Amino acid sequence: MSTSQALWLMVGQFQLLLACGWAGALRWSTAESRLALRSLAGFNALCGVGMALISQRGTLDHGLTTIGSDLCVAVAFILLWRAGEAHFTRGHVVNGPAQGVALAVVSLAILWFGQAPEDARYRVMALYLMIVGVCAWNAWRGCRILWAKGDRRVSFAIAFTAMLISTGLLWRGVTGLHDWQPAQVEVDTLFNHLLAHVVLLAIVLVNVVFVYFFMARIVRRLHRLSRRDTLTGLLNRRALFEALEREWARSTRTAAPLCVVCLDIDHFKAINDAHGHPMGDAVLARLGRVLVETLRGSDIVGRTGGEEFIALLLDTDAAGAQQIAERLRQAVAQDMVLRPAPAERVTISAGIAARGEDDAAAEHLVARADAALYAAKAAGRNRVVLAGPGRVRAAASPPLVLGAG
Repeated sequence: MSTSQALWLMVGQFQLLLACGWAGALRWSTAESRLALRSLAGFNALCGVGMALISQRGTLDHGLTTIGSDLCVAVAFILLWRAGEAHFTRGHVVNGPAQGVALAVVSLAILWFGQAPEDARYRVMALYLMIVGVCAWNAWRGCRILWAKGDRRVSFAIAFTAMLISTGLLWRGVTGLHDWQPAQVEVDTLFNHLLAHVVLLAIVLVNVVFVYFFMARIVRRLHRLSRRDTLTGLLNRRALFEALEREWARSTRTAAPLCVVCLDIDHFKAINDAHGHPMGDAVLARLGRVLVETLRGSDIVGRTGGEEFIALLLDTDAAGAQQIAERLRQAVAQDMVLRPAPAERVTISAGIAARGEDDAAAEHLVARADAALYAAKAAGRNRVVLAGPGRVRAAASPPLVLGAG
């Protein structure tokens, strides 16, 4: 076995190991990443088989080591195309027909030009053009997404990888068109040695890029889980108060109005006792959806614990906050029905505090809203109460009667 053959065999074995790694990752994958992982495992496995067949040229059957290796590489890069699309679209492949057509065209070219040795250059050129197209498409899609997110270093790394692969293949293909002799990558030449190392480097970079993509998605998911309430999907207490501090600083800097609304489900313990904790969880989850649907897109809402919620109404004065809270109270009473006959509805009480000159910190604003919430409960629940700077006064809107249809 020549040195070039040994190098191609080493590249093939390395890719087969990578295929095993991607296949093993399927055990911990989510539904949206499963197709991409399978495609990557298939890409490395087929490409590894193709490289191994290249290493056996001159030893095994000519058709198997030339046409067979080229077909393996062609299918492998179609799977790489599929992996990139599945990752960027979160498991949905929309270019399946285009991938099938590309594979059919390249496969026909390989079979047609694979019969005569003097036509090897056309077979190789067709395969190289497909590989360049797949690499360019994946690189363009990935760079565009990462550039939009501000991750320019990784964008440059992806562009460099695609340029490395495309330049090498195009140069090899174009120079091969002027050479009537078939490409003999298994022969010991300096170019073939360099080509094997460049292919190995490109394979490493392609897999590293996809590892980065998957790790970045995992990190984003973990970050989201660390800041979200698992039951309602709203911000948790930590994330909500971080947002409050941020908006407090912005309000201080720009003199923009800021209001805090503390919400609480009325008689929530009675709901749990009468209907069970699964129903209580369903009520909390439904309230989270009602809050998101009723509040404005600029508002920030989170669950601070138990049946307690806090909403931050940005750029809103006391009168506007009272209207929003009243609309929210009515939406909950009308939407959330535990039992139609006799009517049993879920209601909420709300306390509002608008930032004033006496508020020295964000915690003071929350404390006044919380005091207004307790005043709403003491006044009979199912109502909105607006807190004054040093006192609490009831809202002018009449409360909805508890249990009314």
